[in-house]
Amino acid sequence: MYIDDEYVGFISHGGNETIEEKLEKGNHKIKFTNTEDSEVTGGVEIKVEKEETYKMNLSCHSNEISVEVLEGTLVEDEESNVDVPEQEDTKTEDNKAIDENPKEEVEDVILTPDNCPELEELLTLKDEFDSKISDFASKYAGDKIEFDANIASMSYHENYNTRFDFFDSWW
Repeated sequence: MYIDDEYVGFISHGGNETIEEKLEKGNHKIKFTNTEDSEVTGGVEIKVEKEETYKMNLSCHSNEISVEVLEGTLVEDEESNVDVPEQEDTKTEDNKAIDENPKEEVEDVILTPDNCPELEELLTLKDEFDSKISDFASKYAGDKIEFDANIASMSYHENYNTRFDFFDSWW
């Protein structure tokens, strides 16, 4: 699941999830893609009147993802269900646009310092505020990373229950 093209979480097939996200004033697109089937795409738009935390209940059953906004305002002219098209010609214009212009292909690759020079460079940086860190995080959001280290500390990031802050130490 993406909010404004930023990966924020995963919902398993047959699952229900309640998520909370702090959103700034304005309209925000929540987009869904299926990692196994590129035909399953869609989204909803949330209208935020002021910066606040929004609560949504997501469920993925059969061939649809349902979104129920528990706190916030759902923009009325958008669909709140994501349907799986049965045939190519039943796809909506929105789905065609998403298929024709995918943000990125979903791959199940584990990044290591050996196969990703950017990760190797990142692990040698001394300045924790180096802009290369945020560039790397944006580019590889949602990807798996493997490297030798010791997790010295782990805590929730701000008020999120799906984001974490790690303090790693190297041997």
